[in-house]
Amino acid sequence: MATDWDDLRFFLAVARTGSIRAAATQLGVNHSTVSRRIGGFESRVGVRLFERLPTGYVLTDAGCEMKPSVERMEDEVATLHRRVLGRDTRLSGSIRVAMSSVMLARLGPPIAAFSRRYPGIQVTIVTSDAYVSLTRREADVAIRTTVGPPDALVGRRICRLAMAPYAGLGYLAENPDIADLRSHSWVRLDESWRHVPMEKWIARNIPPTQVQVRVDSGPSLQEMIANGCGVGWTACYISEADARMARVGDPAPDFASAIWVLTHEDLRRTVRISRFMEWMSEAIAENKAIAEGVDLAPQWGPGTLFDG
Repeated sequence: MATDWDDLRFFLAVARTGSIRAAATQLGVNHSTVSRRIGGFESRVGVRLFERLPTGYVLTDAGCEMKPSVERMEDEVATLHRRVLGRDTRLSGSIRVAMSSVMLARLGPPIAAFSRRYPGIQVTIVTSDAYVSLTRREADVAIRTTVGPPDALVGRRICRLAMAPYAGLGYLAENPDIADLRSHSWVRLDESWRHVPMEKWIARNIPPTQVQVRVDSGPSLQEMIANGCGVGWTACYISEADARMARVGDPAPDFASAIWVLTHEDLRRTVRISRFMEWMSEAIAENKAIAEGVDLAPQWGPGTLFDG
């Protein structure tokens, strides 16, 4: 049986997401295309690979047996692509770059400047708060906030990423007294983020009745704070550039992570990728003092954070 590699890509996308629509979004195609490819693949292999349930697509026993083999093939194909691309010395071609949408709001201008300087390089931005695998070539470069990157990735730690409490200007116009932040409405992340330091801090210090809104991602947190839902912890690097917000307390030294520009080891010598990484590293480093909470605009008022 001859198998098209695209059939296997579609199979893995559905197996991992459990949804035709989610797989279509991941693959960048129409959901009907995914449904058609999966149906055709099952016909060609002569076995049903997925159970179609109201809650989504679930692997059958045959699908479960197939998935590890296909993942090994995926790893081999990705390794081959990386090693071939790693020999590319042209300042042309394509680059896939992964970052969160809230980070893109800050880095859009230097990316646009890079595109003007190197018009032969086509940059595709993958905005996702979910983990994007550089090993599987879901992206060539990742700009991430993390304490430390996985061992398979290489790159530069550009700077610390300080966190501070911010509030929207509309909210502050109605609630100007920030002497005791415990009395204010708060915006926080949902339970899936309970392990991060700022969420642990809120759990210790802010009464549950003061939490006005909970969200499931950093970009949503930024938007809800900026739109006046209350006070929340966000990155100084992002929020100092947001004209809708003002800082209402000092950065917390224990919350900081770091901004990294990363690629896979096999791609580090690909000229267009290394040039892009250098360009973005320099652009982020230009605002290093702000990112690290050193060179900040005056905060809204005299409010200070309490111990804890």
